[in-house]
Amino acid sequence: MRTCALLLFLVACTERPPPAAPPAAEADLVLPIPARSQAPEAPPAGWCGETAIQEGLLYLGRSVSQRAINRAGKPAHPDLYATEIPIALKELGVRFTRYPGGRGYEGFRRWVVDALAAGHPVLAGVKLVPSAHPTWGLDHFVLVVGHGKKGLLVNTTWGYRAWVAEDGASGLSLEGAFYGYRLDGLAR
Repeated sequence: MRTCALLLFLVACTERPPPAAPPAAEADLVLPIPARSQAPEAPPAGWCGETAIQEGLLYLGRSVSQRAINRAGKPAHPDLYATEIPIALKELGVRFTRYPGGRGYEGFRRWVVDALAAGHPVLAGVKLVPSAHPTWGLDHFVLVVGHGKKGLLVNTTWGYRAWVAEDGASGLSLEGAFYGYRLDGLAR
């Protein structure tokens, strides 16, 4: 049973070519969190969760390597899965709030906009478009750092930012969004 449940939360963080950088002028709000790339020593599946957590930690004032973040999540495999993200956050002393809503873009977007307005980035799960695994609940982790008319602005973990909404035009989609952790601060 556990294996079946985990299939919904597997991620594939392989690198994608960067699109043109989204103009900051199109954003209504952007937190000052630079986009980072996954570490060179990341496994072939990538360290997207580790990178998103690292970006959030740097914003909160703590520098931690992606390797240390990976170890903090105690994964049974080379990269963090959705169920291990909160384990890593707790181990690293991050206070966080899980998205309390159901599936769907609009409710998720409103929750994220409120978090950003309060100065809190959101670690989110997105779908890759097209997805090699359409039955998975999410394929990739990102850090949401802004919002605007085009959707939510995310650090992709590939060293650049992209707008993400339901349509998947950027190669990432929040259609059926359900996975998010607002990073509220450091506990210690």
